[in-house]
Amino acid sequence: MKDALNEYLISHHGDTPVWTGDMPAWTHNKDQTADEIQVYHPDHYQIGNGLESQDLIDRVLEGIEGPAAYYLGNILKYYTRCTKKHETPDADLAKANNYAHRLVTGSWRG
Repeated sequence: MKDALNEYLISHHGDTPVWTGDMPAWTHNKDQTADEIQVYHPDHYQIGNGLESQDLIDRVLEGIEGPAAYYLGNILKYYTRCTKKHETPDADLAKANNYAHRLVTGSWRG
C-alpha cells in the first residue's frame, strides 16, 4: 500500500513521497482503559509501525482543501481499514470506490 500511495502522491504532489516513515507513531496513554483505546484509537485504524490512518490522512491532505480533501480522506479511511473492521473488505472497498468516483466525476455511483 505504501508504494502505491507514494506513486500516486508523487504524480500529484511533486517528487517527495508523502509517506516516508517519519510520521510520529501513536502510543496509548497507560492510564487509558481498554474502552477508551477502542473509542479513540480502534484497532481497525492502526496501519502499522504505530501509525493510525488519521496520521496518513493528515499528511496526505496537507494543502488540499474543500470537497477534494473530504473525499480523499474518506477514500484513505475506508481503504486502510478494509481488511480489519468487517469480516470481508467488500463494504469498505465499495465505499472507497464510491468516494473515488465522486472525487473524479463529481457524482455518486448508483
